[in-house]
Amino acid sequence: MMIPSCCCLTSSDEQLCRYLSKLLEGKRYLVVIDNLICAITWSQIKSSFPDNKNGSRLLFTNSSFIENTIVNFNGKMFDHVIFGEGSCPQELEIVKLDILYYSGGSPQAVIMVAKYLSTIDQTMDNWLKVHRCLKDNVDTVLKDRIPSIILALLEASEDIDTIDTEETPLYSVKIDPTISSHHKTGGEKENIPSVGFEECFERLLSDLVQSSPQIQILAIVGMAGIGKTTLAKRIFYSPCVSNHFHPRAWVKISQVYCRRDLLLKLLLGVRGKGRC
Repeated sequence: MMIPSCCCLTSSDEQLCRYLSKLLEGKRYLVVIDNLICAITWSQIKSSFPDNKNGSRLLFTNSSFIENTIVNFNGKMFDHVIFGEGSCPQELEIVKLDILYYSGGSPQAVIMVAKYLSTIDQTMDNWLKVHRCLKDNVDTVLKDRIPSIILALLEASEDIDTIDTEETPLYSVKIDPTISSHHKTGGEKENIPSVGFEECFERLLSDLVQSSPQIQILAIVGMAGIGKTTLAKRIFYSPCVSNHFHPRAWVKISQVYCRRDLLLKLLLGVRGKGRC
């Protein structure tokens, strides 16, 4: 379906959302939104992305609100595995947050730890032993300067099937700032360095093209200047990705933007302009 340019200029924001959805209907698409820092922005455009049940993906960078959603979801999953319909006792909440942190954001790791805790007495001493074990392992990894890659694929375990959620499955990659040292070379396609990113790139690429047919949001999160956009660009221009997804679109959000401009950029990208 081709949308005439004149229609875009005179259409309302809601019509632009519908146009975009129609353009993406039935296609296996990849849309990258760089510098998405606000949940409100996502709420304004999320209806534009249909779930075609064919492995379409949305990739965000700078998505702190996505990271918070993952943390909240993991907390619910943790409670569900240990306490069923109950909730975590107040005196264990602080230890629970640390356990979730040292589980690295991975639902698989959270489920494994929660399953173990469900088999022992729910005491502060027992939980602190688990906490110390996780912390010691993380500290060892950091001392060895192994890149810390936190991968979370929320639909991966049957243990979370009974949790009530309407959120699109989320997948998070967090880059260790100790491995980031990049220099831009100019031009649309940058000479993107791969040192320190290979493991992260390969694992993300594999899950991007091989996992669930359900639409998924992938978020590359972390502090400024650690290479989130660099990693996203390398993914976007990978031959594996370009051959797998049709169409692909890249949109960068400026600090000052409006919903209409964002939707028009997305329409241009989906219609063949690639990056906007």
